[in-house]
Amino acid sequence: MKLGTKLLLAPLLTGVIALAGGGFNALLMDRNAVRNAEAFKADLVNLHTVATAQEQMGRLHAGVYRTVALIGSLDEPAIKAFRADLLKQVDEVGRVVATVASKPGQTEALGQSVKGIAGDLSRYAKQADNAIDMASVDPNTGVAALQSADATFKSASKHMTDIV
Repeated sequence: MKLGTKLLLAPLLTGVIALAGGGFNALLMDRNAVRNAEAFKADLVNLHTVATAQEQMGRLHAGVYRTVALIGSLDEPAIKAFRADLLKQVDEVGRVVATVASKPGQTEALGQSVKGIAGDLSRYAKQADNAIDMASVDPNTGVAALQSADATFKSASKHMTDIV
C-alpha cells in the first residue's frame, strides 16, 4: 500500500463513520417525528371530542336554566319532553366522553377522570330532572334545587378540563 493511500485511509474512514452516524441519527429523528405527529393528532382528536362534549353540556345546562325560568309558561307535555330529552342528551355526553378513554394507549389518570365525569353526569341528570320537577310545582324551589345541579355541572366541567 502506498504512503498516500495510508495517509488518506484514516480521514476517509472517519468521514464514512461520521456520515453513517449522521444518517442513522436522521433515521431515528424521522421515526421520532412521525411518532410525535401521530400522538399529536390523537391528542387533537381527544381535545376536539372533549370540547364538543363540554359545548353540548353547556348548552344542556343553559337549557335546564331556561326551562326552570320559563316553567310557568310551559305545558305538561313540553316539560315531559324536555325531561326525557335531558336524560338522552346527558347519556350522549357520557358516551362521547367514554370514547376518549376507550382509545388504546390512554393513561390511568384519564380513565379516572372519565369515571369521575360519568358519576358527575349521572348525578347531574338526576339533580336537573329533580329541579325541573320541583320547579313545575314552585319555580323558586326549582331554582334552589338547581344549585346542586350547578355544583355537579362545575365538577363535571373540571373533570373534562383535566382530560385535556
